[in-house]
Amino acid sequence: MTRTQPAETKSRQRIAAEKAASKMSKAERLQHALQSGVLKSELRTASEAIHAARALHMRIKTEGFADQDIKVSVAYLTPDLSALSTEAFEWGHEAALHTALSSVCPIVVGLTFGIRDMERRNWIVGARPFLNTPLVNAAFKAWLEETYIMNSPLWSPKA
Repeated sequence: MTRTQPAETKSRQRIAAEKAASKMSKAERLQHALQSGVLKSELRTASEAIHAARALHMRIKTEGFADQDIKVSVAYLTPDLSALSTEAFEWGHEAALHTALSSVCPIVVGLTFGIRDMERRNWIVGARPFLNTPLVNAAFKAWLEETYIMNSPLWSPKA
């Protein structure tokens, strides 16, 4: 029996993942990368969430997407934990966002993002939660499902 070199062996799972990635658009690959990884579950203040939103926006922009093709929002739960809401992050308007967030006493639970996919002519959306709890996961899942349903009105080919 001949042994193969460790560098030559690939698991079937890895081969399937590479094949799936080759069929993804640039925006889909970025969305997958942004949502993967270990989730560090921690509460964040409004200021920390705004800083994270700025960093996320910059990360997406460095991948070659224009400002008009990027939407980042701070997601928060209302104090009674009944609804997930978002406030849009706009570059240069961080103070207004901080004022808006501070006025509602939010429980900041993560970020949401949208990337205009020029190859597929739609928006790719995702979420980066700060907390890993069943309530937060269910809220983000509902938000994503609602956003996917409303995906077609988000596309504006003239913008």
